[in-house]
Amino acid sequence: MTILVVSSSPETHWFFGNVAKSLNWRIVSAYDLSGFVALFKTCTFAAVVCENNLDGNDWTDVLDYLNGREAPPLVVTSTRADEFLWVEVLHRGGYDVLAQPFDRMEVERVLGMCCSRPAVGELPVSQLPHRTAGRRVGTGPLSARSVRVS
Repeated sequence: MTILVVSSSPETHWFFGNVAKSLNWRIVSAYDLSGFVALFKTCTFAAVVCENNLDGNDWTDVLDYLNGREAPPLVVTSTRADEFLWVEVLHRGGYDVLAQPFDRMEVERVLGMCCSRPAVGELPVSQLPHRTAGRRVGTGPLSARSVRVS
């Protein structure tokens, strides 16, 4: 599986590269929003991991770009990961938040879970959930943002 890591920190790319080696994952690195956009246009990714604050941008810019596209889950990383960021990420359609400094087992667990879930388009209609976060799912086109499959 290929994961796109978007971070201005070389240490973050190094950490995810080391995790990937032992799990037979492939990490592709972008250091800013323009690098992310260029890579996203050319490759398919199982997940996108994005640092909370990018130079001049943040994770919401990455999510805005993904919005409306066939997009992989977005995992946000932050040195100030708290319940407020977590709620905002989930509310806006992200998958999860990873706290920095990283805990290797938590990184493996979160990425393993988000990358192992089938894309909504791969599920038979009979297996789609009828309710998501207490709201009725509409009859319009389904997307990773409108239906969360666990």
